[in-house]
Amino acid sequence: MNNKDAYKEILDVLDRHKELLRDDYSIDIYSRIEARIKLEEISQDFSIELKRDGNPNWCELSEYETIGIYGEEHNRLISWSDDGSQPENERLYQISFPTGAYIFGGAYPQNTFQAFFEELKSHKPKYIDSANHSLYFTSGNAMRVHGKFKEIFEKYRLDVAQEVKDQKVKALEHELASLKDT
Repeated sequence: MNNKDAYKEILDVLDRHKELLRDDYSIDIYSRIEARIKLEEISQDFSIELKRDGNPNWCELSEYETIGIYGEEHNRLISWSDDGSQPENERLYQISFPTGAYIFGGAYPQNTFQAFFEELKSHKPKYIDSANHSLYFTSGNAMRVHGKFKEIFEKYRLDVAQEVKDQKVKALEHELASLKDT
């Protein structure tokens, strides 16, 4: 028996004895069990493991990844969709980097970040918000990018050191040139 079926069985028991629980709010777990069933359904739909104590409308997977319902009805729109399109009551897997290249440190390695973001975009998000560095994937392709996310992030995190060195060399060369000119 999977978790979803077990939770449904618990709900059936609660339904049969709801009169007993109606005035005892300290043990009313009905809505929590319903939420767990919904989380199991989302987990199956996206093929991504979710926290069991999460909110089905907004599931945080990591600092950069969430699954949530988007659309005007849910007051959750894409700020600057590249093509102007907006989801309508869609559950989407989002990868977002509001601070841009700062995710890789204070040197703001733009080239490395842009290559990283482009690789993530190659996984075919349904919606793209380049201005806010956010990608939105349907359940059909979310699992692929989610499964590779840590690996891709680590690959580019290692590239940051070289870009930072190059930035320092360029800054020192510029300073040296300005000192020679004076």
